Amino acid sequence: MANTAPKPGSIPHALTEPPFSPPVFIGRDKELENLHQRLFDTKGDQFLLMVNGQGGMGKTSLASRYYHQHQQEYHHVAWVLSNKNIRAALLQLAPGLGLDFAGSQLPPEEQLKVVMQQLTRLPSPSLLVIDNANEVEDLREHFLALQRCSNLHLILTSRITSFSGANFFPVQGLAQQAAQDLFKRYYPAHRPEENDLLSDMIEAVGHNTLIIELLAKNLNQINRFQEQYTLQNLLNDLQDNILLLSKSQEVSTAYQAKGTGLRHQSPEFIVLAMYDLRELDELQQQMMGIFALLPNEEILYSDLQLMLPELEFQAALAYLTDHGWVDYDQEERSFKVNQVVQDVVRAKRAQFLRQDANLLINTIEEILDNDEALSKQFVAISRRLLRFAESCLQNIPHWDKRLLNLCWSIGDFYRKTGDLYAALESYELMSKMSEGLVQADPDNRWLKYDYAVSYQKIGATYTDLGDLRKALIQYEKYYELSEELNRLYPDEMQFKNGLAISYEKLGSTHSSLGNLSKALEYFEDETKLFEELYRTYPDNVSLKRGLAISYSKLGETHSSLGNLSKALEYFEERSRLGEELYRTYPDNVSLKRGLAISYSKLGSTHSSLGNLSKALEYFEDGTELFEELYRTYPDNVSLKRGLAISYSKLGETHSSLGNLSKALEYFEDETELFEELYRSYPDNVSLKHGLAISYEKLGTTHSSLGNLNKALEYFEDEATLMQELYHSYPDNVSLKNGLAISYEKLGSTHSSLDNLSKALEYFEERSRLGEELYRTYPDNVSLKRGLAISYEKLGSTHSSLGNLNKALEYFEDETELFEELYHSYPDNVSLKNGLAIAYWKLGNFHRKKQEDPQQARHYFQLAEQHWSELVELAPAYAKFKEHLERVKSDLADLA
Repeated sequence: MANTAPKPGSIPHALTEPPFSPPVFIGRDKELENLHQRLFDTKGDQFLLMVNGQGGMGKTSLASRYYHQHQQEYHHVAWVLSNKNIRAALLQLAPGLGLDFAGSQLPPEEQLKVVMQQLTRLPSPSLLVIDNANEVEDLREHFLALQRCSNLHLILTSRITSFSGANFFPVQGLAQQAAQDLFKRYYPAHRPEENDLLSDMIEAVGHNTLIIELLAKNLNQINRFQEQYTLQNLLNDLQDNILLLSKSQEVSTAYQAKGTGLRHQSPEFIVLAMYDLRELDELQQQMMGIFALLPNEEILYSDLQLMLPELEFQAALAYLTDHGWVDYDQEERSFKVNQVVQDVVRAKRAQFLRQDANLLINTIEEILDNDEALSKQFVAISRRLLRFAESCLQNIPHWDKRLLNLCWSIGDFYRKTGDLYAALESYELMSKMSEGLVQADPDNRWLKYDYAVSYQKIGATYTDLGDLRKALIQYEKYYELSEELNRLYPDEMQFKNGLAISYEKLGSTHSSLGNLSKALEYFEDETKLFEELYRTYPDNVSLKRGLAISYSKLGETHSSLGNLSKALEYFEERSRLGEELYRTYPDNVSLKRGLAISYSKLGSTHSSLGNLSKALEYFEDGTELFEELYRTYPDNVSLKRGLAISYSKLGETHSSLGNLSKALEYFEDETELFEELYRSYPDNVSLKHGLAISYEKLGTTHSSLGNLNKALEYFEDEATLMQELYHSYPDNVSLKNGLAISYEKLGSTHSSLDNLSKALEYFEERSRLGEELYRTYPDNVSLKRGLAISYEKLGSTHSSLGNLNKALEYFEDETELFEELYHSYPDNVSLKNGLAIAYWKLGNFHRKKQEDPQQARHYFQLAEQHWSELVELAPAYAKFKEHLERVKSDLADLA
């Protein structure tokens, strides 16, 4: 048996070969001093210190500098490399301790006991450094034995972040100035004017000492004779991926060097070697894959629980945090992974990332597609999940159908919550994905269908933003792909349905652009397809509903064209189908909501025809349905908004019937709902616009009741909201027109308060916006009509101020626009009435201001002719009769 007893006087000062002495040691002098102070603390309770931190932070360099600087203060010093086995590392001390286990029959466990006994006999203080003690189980197995060596100062460099009973000495990233000094030490060509870029680069690598060294050496090598790779180039590469530098050369470093020489490899290769995924089990690797997909930010534990409900990840997470792979914030209960680690994991786990992503995507899609995601208490969580989902899309290198669907869900969520630019970005990515997938698999009809839908989604978002021309371009692309699919696969119901929807989108956009005859053609094409589909599949709910909506679109267009009786026929057909669907599926929210809207359309048409009592019945029926829906689903944004609008319709009808107090109640109910919605979703354009309009209704009603100051407050509130919306979306036609109308309301109120100069300012602003809109969309009937009315307001104000020539110009401009509109749409009741009012205004002006009875009679007679025709067309509409009686009286006065 070999002799295991030490030889007298044979123990040298250095029990092992000394570690390398770091040639450059910058920014750690204070930490070196603190380390010495803690080890030599008189209490003696911190003789074992875990010098811990992430890979490359400088733990080993700090311990090595300490060893070399303070070795003469110790009786004996030793340095061993753990390499995941503390026992094997400690056994390396045997020769220095005078122990010889050659030929010994002692098992390793017994050999370790002998070594530990000898260590405890060394004079105090002696120094032992165990480098790379990174395994918790290994440390747990030997920790008590090490703690018995109170005669030693023990330094363990480690990535372990948590261990019961251990004292930690954390080594973090270099301070900013020290990091810059280190960079300049290895890249002396750095220019002071690029210090900001250098700061950004240091931030990008998390102030990691080793990486700063490697990148500086890389720049120095590449730019040795001429600058070929700038600091800006490097920063751009880092922001994409540290492992994908566009230029790199091999550099020398002492980090993890083998033998006596320096390590000579590329920076990317060395960084990859810093983190060995093979030391993790399958679940731990999977969790690192998930963290690599998530954004480089704090991830709450509660969010991990939400996203990974089926995964028992607690033990794996504990291991990863204990071993320094993941940082844990106890106070916030959150986790964060260094970006460099994320880049390494994405590279080493590339073939499994798509599988890891599924664990996240399953839950994120399910939550985003749920209406609860839009409720007030869930919207903040949902927005965090959106960031996670978007990060997955960025970090998965290859697209597939599943990721396409995720992109679709993200866009839909943003659009529902009013973040229209974010929605547009998601839909454009969806379109890019679809295009790539179609190119890779051109015969896949369903991928082509998704490609078509992506254009429809982009078009819908441009519509929401008010950019109708861009929307039209997208809808035309949607139509082209839908038409091709329907031609190639004429028996595929979904493709025919898609083509019908493309007609509807084109029709709606042309309608908004004022191309009503073009819109009518598309809506008729849409209806033909839906009628064909409905005949083939009479029990298909979606197709029957599609047909009902197509009838509604035809009704709306005929209504805009002034064909109210034709519009009524289509709205009645839409309502008939809606009632059939509702009777069959009384619990279907969408169908019930659709029926309520159809009643609203019927109500509006009867109101235009002057059948106010009939209109009131339909509005009450629609409101009853919306109230039932709202009681059942009080957090549903769409239903709450629908109820608010139905209250508005009831208010308008009671106002027309002269029941102003009743109208006021409904407008107040409407406003209360819109204020609740706006508080919950302040960024939602539609809800903010709805609240602005509700203020306008209240203002108008208070004005009719004679409460002009109260009316002014509401109109000012409306204008404030409309100004905010217009500044956010200056190209949105509806919002720009809404702001113009709000100025008109303010002008009218100031006029009633006799503030004529103030009124004139608002009318001029209204007219300026109206002219801009008209120049952009000269065929839009509503905008042209609005501009004509603005001229009438300016004419009346100038007339009151005594500027008669100016007033006459505006009245003539108004009349000219109404004549153009009437000649384009001679059957439109509203335009015919507008022209009659314009003639009457001119007649009244010539009679009272110009004292020209001949001209007055001419215009009164034109007005009388139009109102007589309108009374014949709509005998139930009281306003036309009132106007006719008034102009007849005016003509009699001239006789």
